[in-house]
Amino acid sequence: MLLEICCDKFKNKAKKISFKQGLNVVLGENDASNSIGKSTFLMIIDFVFGGNDYVDKLKDVQRNVGLHTIYFAFEFDEERHFFGRSTERTNEVLVCSSSYKEIKSWSLERYYDFLKEKYQIDNAYISFREFINTFHRIYHRENLHEKMPLKMYDADSMENALNRIVKVYDSYGPISELQRCFKEKSDMYSALGKSIKMGFTPKINKLKYEKNLKEKERCDKEYQELTDELRKNLITLDSIEPETIVPLKRERSLQKIRLSNYRAKRAQYEDQLNSKVPSSILNEKFLSALKTYFPDCNERKIQEVDEFHKKINKILESEIRETIAYVDTLILQCEQEISSIDEHIESMAKERNVPTLVMERIGNIFSKKELVRKENESYERMASLNKEKKSLKDRLQGQQKEILENIANRINVYLSEKNSCLFNVDKNPPAIFFDSKGYVFSTFNDDGTGTQYKNLILFDLCILEQTKLPVLIHDSVLFKNIADEPLENLFKQYDVCKKQVFIAYDRLSTYSKEIQNLINEKMVLHLGPEQEALFGKIWSDKTT
Repeated sequence: MLLEICCDKFKNKAKKISFKQGLNVVLGENDASNSIGKSTFLMIIDFVFGGNDYVDKLKDVQRNVGLHTIYFAFEFDEERHFFGRSTERTNEVLVCSSSYKEIKSWSLERYYDFLKEKYQIDNAYISFREFINTFHRIYHRENLHEKMPLKMYDADSMENALNRIVKVYDSYGPISELQRCFKEKSDMYSALGKSIKMGFTPKINKLKYEKNLKEKERCDKEYQELTDELRKNLITLDSIEPETIVPLKRERSLQKIRLSNYRAKRAQYEDQLNSKVPSSILNEKFLSALKTYFPDCNERKIQEVDEFHKKINKILESEIRETIAYVDTLILQCEQEISSIDEHIESMAKERNVPTLVMERIGNIFSKKELVRKENESYERMASLNKEKKSLKDRLQGQQKEILENIANRINVYLSEKNSCLFNVDKNPPAIFFDSKGYVFSTFNDDGTGTQYKNLILFDLCILEQTKLPVLIHDSVLFKNIADEPLENLFKQYDVCKKQVFIAYDRLSTYSKEIQNLINEKMVLHLGPEQEALFGKIWSDKTT
């Protein structure tokens, strides 16, 4: 558990803040004073657990407090561990003595591994920060979406959110291999598609594929007829050396395909060169017309932009010409290789006294067969990958659906049970429902703001109880719209948590004596205006 936090920049009465197991309250004033440091202190707790938002998002704190180091201690199995984190070097954690003398430094990754091990999160599929990050709900962070409790940050995707909740519930193992295989097949399918698009792999449709099959049959038949003809003339194909001529013809066919692709590529680059946008459209007539419609236009800036575009065009033209020259080299190499193969075949025919026409027929047969083979192989490979990809996707979605349904059932049973503890009358409980595209989290017939935030708190308490989530942080902004009765009962739910929970709260006097006593008992830090603020001052007031 987190034992304490120290900083010499804190106000005099708060140089060292000690924590307890269970609920820990950062308490503000009854008038709900702003900018006294409640949310900031929760950010510091997140900083202690390896987050960076304290430095990255609270720029006013860094500007007014200056560089400082947060020191802190954990206790695991009756053994204490002392650390520090500087706002200047956020990528490292200082390992300290019990008096907070710096001994050495760890990388953040090593520190995360340490916390993951000590909190006994034996889950290989999720990092420590990924596990806890969503459930540190503090003002300025991007996870205060009351209807989207799995959203870690604004740009977080549904796919990531669904994968993460499966990992949090330690149920990711059965689908991890399926996801790996699906990604592998998808990448192979995409790579082959790009190869076809670039012209390096033949592209055919089903109709062409079927025509190729018939063409192969025709080639086989022609080959058999040629064999019969040669036998009649006492010349066998064995004497014509299939072992020698076939590889030559196969290589010739490959070179022909490459040559065709290179010529197509060269034509594309020529088209780009010929259709290039004119390097400049500026002239006196153009500028005069422009000023007619835009008399305040900055002619110098327009000319600067035009000069920039001229330079870009020259660079592009130069690159295209260099590419064409390179492709020309490849074309020449292919032509020379084809010519060399032809000469070789012709010399073989002369040496063995085989008619040149026969040699040509043999070569044409094998060239054609090689072409249709490559085309059909490409088609079959694409079809096979697509089929495998679809099969894996169906299996993955089926497995994920089953796991998410089980998780939803566990969560919804908890939400129904705990929701009934918050009211004196029966109220519809919140529920979460998953599908392959995402999830819905709501209460039937109740879309009120207070209800939604109450639901979010119950959801987090559920995750805290049902998983290995080690700690929960809730800022006061979550409580603002919740009615008194459910909020007082939520505090009681916090109080029975066995793991550490950190909340910020104010307006204590508006609640029952029972709740006031509870909050005061669990209070670890009391903040107020001016000197009673976290850093002993408030910098939001306008100075003259």
